[in-house]
Amino acid sequence: MQPESILTTIQHLQKRENPMSIQSAERVDVVSLTDAVRPHLDDVRARARATENARQQTPETIELIKELGLVRALVPKVYGGLEHDVYDWLQALRLLSTADMSAGWVAGLASAHSFVITKFDKRVQDEIWGELGPDAIVSSATALFDDGIAQPTDGGYTLSGRWRFASGITAADWVMALIKVPVADSGEHAPYWALIPKSDFTIDDTWRVSGMRGSGSHDFTVDNIFIPDYRLGGPGLAVEPTDGPLYDNPLYTLPFLVIFPIIFAPVAVGGAEAAVELFRTQLATRKAALSGVPLKNSALSQVRLAEAAMRTRAMVALIEKRWQDVADHVRDNRTIDPDLAMWWRVDDAYVGHEAVRIAEHIIEGAGASIYYEKDVLQRFWRDLHSVGGHTHFNTDSAMQILGRHLLDLEPDPTLI
Repeated sequence: MQPESILTTIQHLQKRENPMSIQSAERVDVVSLTDAVRPHLDDVRARARATENARQQTPETIELIKELGLVRALVPKVYGGLEHDVYDWLQALRLLSTADMSAGWVAGLASAHSFVITKFDKRVQDEIWGELGPDAIVSSATALFDDGIAQPTDGGYTLSGRWRFASGITAADWVMALIKVPVADSGEHAPYWALIPKSDFTIDDTWRVSGMRGSGSHDFTVDNIFIPDYRLGGPGLAVEPTDGPLYDNPLYTLPFLVIFPIIFAPVAVGGAEAAVELFRTQLATRKAALSGVPLKNSALSQVRLAEAAMRTRAMVALIEKRWQDVADHVRDNRTIDPDLAMWWRVDDAYVGHEAVRIAEHIIEGAGASIYYEKDVLQRFWRDLHSVGGHTHFNTDSAMQILGRHLLDLEPDPTLI
């Protein structure tokens, strides 16, 4: 079975009748998450070096993202969650990422995974939020490295395997792993998501990388564990409940592929904004190595800074419109137009790619001193390159999606 594209997912959901009577999304009476994050940015920045050295988020930062409401942002209210405004949630992740991209990445995935869990059987939601509360952290991994083929047994499946790139796994209470489930009498396998509790997986310390070290994206393994069938979601990459959403808030009518990958762009944007500001600060005090002339008086430096700032401004305008579109769809309980959803996918990829290019533009004029490991601008440069390597920012794939659409060709299900 091929993975579903955002277009095919939207088209499938449009054909499905929703049995629930859904009212307009009510405004949640909570403090803005963006405002809640802002006073803590200096503390997150101060811990960034220790986070890199630890190759995972510090306990202080994990506790902070819970206290601020970032983990529970999209958790249903019945479990103590916020059902928060999508736009403000994404802006909070963007702001957090200006201090430490890996902190924004872990917080974003933890909260996006909470949204995804609402697509699963109510029994596993009770196991996660009913037992651990709305700040339970769920990691995920799509990169199956070894085995991962579920074997049918009474009441579920047995599973062994290894997965890579499980961001935030060291702080996780559960993990969501993409597995292979045999299709009866076909000899083939279908992709399913499996929710696995902390007691059933083992973390393998493999995350020794150049960028996004603080994301703690280690491997994990499972060895002949039992997974009840209600902890599986699928078939396919995009989990959607067969009988429609379980909750009245239109937030939960949004497809898996609208919310799950939406958190990557705020991290890239926040990182690019931080890089521009660091470059501006350095130019204000640096002098040319040989002449001693203040670089702020250099026309070339002024133009380089201005171009970086202008490109960042354009990038932000594009992505903020995309985020507001999603939030408006929730507020007005609107059906998502597949054409718009396609543009959202391409917007994300373009922004991720542009954030890396902005960083490269800055680094070309930042001098040799930024190559010291302790330099903060260098950290953002490394982190942006690592984030830019994520499959969601694959502009070749995204532009092919766009090109096929513009030429009125059928969506290619292998492009996601």
